[in-house]
Amino acid sequence: MRTLQDQSKKPYEINISLFDAMKGTRRGEDHWQAQRFLCSQIIMLGMHRVFLLFQGLSQKRTEA
Repeated sequence: MRTLQDQSKKPYEINISLFDAMKGTRRGEDHWQAQRFLCSQIIMLGMHRVFLLFQGLSQKRTEA
């Protein structure tokens, strides 16, 4: 923890795994941790595939 100018404490660095970060919401922990983690991974993989699609389309335009 670090001390700010107004003497309040704030985390200097948060060291947590993504899986642990998916334990709950601001309202507290819930039973959706595994489903929330899997959803986050699916979204990241989907975003990667969209990038590859646009990259492939832009290469085809430069070749033509």
